[in-house]
Amino acid sequence: MSSELLDKLRQVKTSSWDSHSREIYHKLIESLKKSRKEDLKQISYILLTHFEQQNAKELLYHLLNSDADVDVYYHLAETEFEEGNYTKAHELIMSGAATSDSADKIQFYILRTQIFIEQGDLEGANNTLSALDKLSPNNIVVAYYKGHTGLISGNCESSIENFNYVLKIMPELTQINAPLASAYRICGHKEMADKLTQSYSQENFEFQNRFSKTKYELGNPLSHLKNQFKLFNTRNDNDSAIQVMKKVISLEPDLSDNYLNLGSMYYRKEDFDNAESQFHKAHDLDKQNIKPLINLGNIQLQLKDYLKAKKYYSMAYQIDPNHSKIIRNLASIEYYLNDYEHYFQLMSELIRREPQDFVIKSSLVKVLLVQKQYTRLSVLLDEWILSADKKDYVFYAKIILNNPEVQITNYQKLADVLLATESSDIQNAGLAFLVKAKFSPQIKSDEIINKFVATIDSEKSSERVNSFIKLVNDLRNNQKLDFKILQ
Repeated sequence: MSSELLDKLRQVKTSSWDSHSREIYHKLIESLKKSRKEDLKQISYILLTHFEQQNAKELLYHLLNSDADVDVYYHLAETEFEEGNYTKAHELIMSGAATSDSADKIQFYILRTQIFIEQGDLEGANNTLSALDKLSPNNIVVAYYKGHTGLISGNCESSIENFNYVLKIMPELTQINAPLASAYRICGHKEMADKLTQSYSQENFEFQNRFSKTKYELGNPLSHLKNQFKLFNTRNDNDSAIQVMKKVISLEPDLSDNYLNLGSMYYRKEDFDNAESQFHKAHDLDKQNIKPLINLGNIQLQLKDYLKAKKYYSMAYQIDPNHSKIIRNLASIEYYLNDYEHYFQLMSELIRREPQDFVIKSSLVKVLLVQKQYTRLSVLLDEWILSADKKDYVFYAKIILNNPEVQITNYQKLADVLLATESSDIQNAGLAFLVKAKFSPQIKSDEIINKFVATIDSEKSSERVNSFIKLVNDLRNNQKLDFKILQ
């Protein structure tokens, strides 16, 4: 390990750690001189636990380049995911899964599912869950995430089935009651939803009552209180969690993380005044921790005070300019403030970091169209077409065809991919030949139509051919195209 990295690790602030963690940290620093792999791994995990992510990442990447194992890949993927670097997280997951046994592969794929859900990519999440089904049939964690994807997509019956399966195996997992109640409500089963909600409230009351009878003398009061807080937090019992964290702060008033946790509970209750006060205290105690600043920015976003939100996110960006989630939120703020040039710059930076993130690209495309930035959009589409995912090409083709001002040079690549994606797909074939028609005006309409008919010969029908003829004519007359008629 380099002396420079060792120096950095020694400089890590320990003021926000409890005494036990600090003692472990110093012991590991001493053993670090031996450069033992397990020592390096353990110290990186402690750094991650206490929000020292950049130092932890540097150490984990050192291990990745020298003596990586599945643990290193997994923790790096988790860290990149938390920072919003989704493409990098997916790469690490697939690299780690490629060399792992079946048990570890399951953990990698579960993390991949979580990332897809946060990205809003339900297709990716469902494909990964299907792969997990083959690796581990009837896995309750897989069923849990199937329940959530069903809830997000509106497939409430699937959601109910999967959540009930989880509860059948683990009835003590009562935090599922809330999303299960939502699924019942969406499906119109109001009575079942109300019953679950009442049951959930009663369990929270009994849980709180049981803990209130526990004597502090039975163990370490601080440790006991922190465990209480974690359990109340897990059960979304915000009021009880707040009361417990106040007791923690009375015993440990100089710990930044405590105020961060208390502020998070107030935020969840939408008590933004108290939340803001606690996040400021957390920031005052640890100026290099980006989490209080991000939370302060989130409050201002909720209040639609975009100038204040920009101030806090900019402060966080100065501390960690590689945090993709910070860049995403800053870009959104610039958009709300009508500062489109800064918005474009930040979105371009995001795309450089996340080249396969379709959500970022589609958002940028829509804004460029509204702002009539056709030249800039044409340049970007030309670049993206060279390395896009197959499913993205349909979106790009429709944007290009419905906006005469958008001109690209890589149209042949776009058409070829659309034809090769699925030769029997009428929509893809139609889009491919329409792209050729737009950028090859010397080709007569009849020739384009004949090529389309030949390509879809197995599904040839006068209705589809007539629909395509209409699209060709509308394209050549610069009319808006209705692609639904190809489906």
